[in-house]
Amino acid sequence: QGCWSAADHPAASQTPAQVLLDRLRWVSLGPQYDWTRRGYRDDVPCRGLPRRLKELADALVRDLRGASGRVQASGGYSADAALLNFYGSKDTLGGHKDDAELDLSQPLVSVSLGCDAVFLLGGTTKGVRPTAMLVRSGDVVVLSGRSRSCFHGVPRIFSKTPRRGGVAGGGKRSPSPSPSLRGYLDEHRINVSVRMVGRGAAGGGGGGEEDGGAGVGA
Repeated sequence: QGCWSAADHPAASQTPAQVLLDRLRWVSLGPQYDWTRRGYRDDVPCRGLPRRLKELADALVRDLRGASGRVQASGGYSADAALLNFYGSKDTLGGHKDDAELDLSQPLVSVSLGCDAVFLLGGTTKGVRPTAMLVRSGDVVVLSGRSRSCFHGVPRIFSKTPRRGGVAGGGKRSPSPSPSLRGYLDEHRINVSVRMVGRGAAGGGGGGEEDGGAGVGA
C-alpha cells in the first residue's frame, strides 16, 4: 500500500504524487508486456507472479474444471503473468482480443476491483453483437474455451458505487483498505487479468508479502 500512502504526501518533484497516481493506466506482473509490439518480451528478466495472485487464479481454474468440465486446456494451467488496467470514471477499453499468449486454450482469469463497470463480450469476429454484463468489485470473469478468443471491452465505468464486502467483495471480509486506497477505489476501477503466457510468447493483442516484476505505464 506504499503508493497509496505516498499519494497523500508532498512529492519531491513539482508533480504531486496524487496526479501521477491518477495518470496510472497499466502495470504488468511477471513477463513484461510490450504495448508497442503487442507481445511479451522474453529478452527482459522478470520475477515470478506474486504467490497469492497465482494461487487464486490456479484455484479458480481448477474449481471450474472440477465443477463443469467445460474449461478445456492442453496440459495443466499454471498462471505466470498478469496485466493490471486502471480506469478512471471516464475511461473505456475498446473491443480487443487477448491473444499474445502461446496457448489460447488456457483460460484467462479477470478480477474486478473498485467501481462497477459494463463488460462486453462478443464473438470471434466484430460482426457478432456483444453481450453486456455488469461487473462489480470482487467479481471474476473467466474466459475459456471459445470465449478465450472472443472480442471483449469495457465501454462504461460507474464511479462512487458501493463495494461489496470491502475491496474483495463477498466471502471472507478482507482487511479494510487505507483511506487513500478506499478513496481511489471509489473513483476508479482496477482490473487484474491473470493468464498463462508460456515463455517466448510474442505478437498478438492484450488488454490492455512476495513482489513480482512489474512494468508500469501512464
